[in-house]
Amino acid sequence: GQQVPQSEILRQWVEFLESNPQSQISTDQWVPRHPDTQGVLKPDVTMFGEPLPTGALGASWKAVLGSGVCLVVGTGLNVVPASLVPGLVKWRWGTLIIANLDTSGVDAANIFLQG
Repeated sequence: GQQVPQSEILRQWVEFLESNPQSQISTDQWVPRHPDTQGVLKPDVTMFGEPLPTGALGASWKAVLGSGVCLVVGTGLNVVPASLVPGLVKWRWGTLIIANLDTSGVDAANIFLQG
């Protein structure tokens, strides 16, 4: 499919919410659409339940094993196999930095940032 900037998804969400202030994401059934093809737009992330892109896990392991520091932001580290990746840097005696709004990952991190 044709790619658009991630900002297009955000622009459409803001436009929709401003014109439908009573709408709730859990019930509104609205989705952002590609401006030319009208196909459904989704962020450039892997959603829960979706398979990882081909080669993504191996590439992440290679990157982490070649790094002395791993920064993890905004995850509970609960979904395998991705949850295994940050621990690889600690296995190599590297530094694992975790930043979360809640205390998820506090026990695993060398450095934990909350807020």
